[in-house]
Amino acid sequence: MSNETDARIVIDALLRQAGWDPADKSQVRTEVIASRLDSTEEGSALIREDAVIYGSGRCDYVLDCSNARPLAVVEAKRGNIDPYTAKQQALPYAKRIGAPFIFLTNGELIYFWDYQNDDARIVSSFFSRRDMERMVWLRKESQAMATIPVPDYYLREGENRTVRPYQKECMRALDHAIELGKRRFLVELPTGTGKTDLTCLAIKRLMQAGRAERILFLVDREQLAKQALSAIQDNSTRHALRHRFEIGS
Repeated sequence: MSNETDARIVIDALLRQAGWDPADKSQVRTEVIASRLDSTEEGSALIREDAVIYGSGRCDYVLDCSNARPLAVVEAKRGNIDPYTAKQQALPYAKRIGAPFIFLTNGELIYFWDYQNDDARIVSSFFSRRDMERMVWLRKESQAMATIPVPDYYLREGENRTVRPYQKECMRALDHAIELGKRRFLVELPTGTGKTDLTCLAIKRLMQAGRAERILFLVDREQLAKQALSAIQDNSTRHALRHRFEIGS
């Protein structure tokens, strides 16, 4: 893709794959002005009253949520440009129109940037409207992990078990990392020290805090899947969490 026009053909196709319709202006708008506060150009109605004035420019794409407010700015570059280098070009546009997310792409690489919380990272596709609306909702409804008590007991195979001191310490360390915006964690414990139970307790607390809505639990053996399923069902039944759990083949 030698020019931006070629890249946009691919970008339109990638948006369709994620459920967006580039022809529907209630979903996807192009060449949206992000300039003066008193601008009468398209998109000016989306400017927040408390917005800070940034330099003028145009958003290549704006992805809107179902109530017509902007969810994401998409900055398009031609194929021989690393889209990551467009971060500082796209950031003022997103702030100017009040979009919480940014995508940077050349049609081959896609970076997703939740610029209020994290650095841009490579993703495999654009996010759907529902996924980004869910992210916005979770952000508004989520609580600090410190507000969710670390339990002293939990149910396992019909009996009450005590949460051990090192398990509590581990959960508090995870809480701290989550509040710092970390996305990856490694918990390493010897066999028989309750890693599965600890994971299930951490999942439950994430859901209680509104930090997660769905959890993908991957294991490499069927027996471990059954063990994890049993632990999750024990804790979800006791605490009236209504979710559906399945073992995938």
